[in-house]
Amino acid sequence: MQLTVYRAGRFLTAHDDTAERLIRVAEYVFNLNADWNVDFGGLLQFIDTKGQMEQAYTPCFNLLSAFKVPQLHSVSVMPAVVKTDQVSISG
Repeated sequence: MQLTVYRAGRFLTAHDDTAERLIRVAEYVFNLNADWNVDFGGLLQFIDTKGQMEQAYTPCFNLLSAFKVPQLHSVSVMPAVVKTDQVSISG
């Protein structure tokens, strides 16, 4: 489990949560920000086998997103004008 804080200009590149020596079957992200807006960025994005974004989810308050791994995903960039950090717990 980890606490993640995204600030303006930050993002997470595409990855699939594969880790040597660990057997992972699922990943979760629990969002802690109230009043988040899609324009703030920080969206959880799922990427298909052709490298195209398939789905994206806005980090809504108290939302738990769980998904099977390995599955390619990323977090979209937060624009420089955003003054609020995005905070989540994942594991």
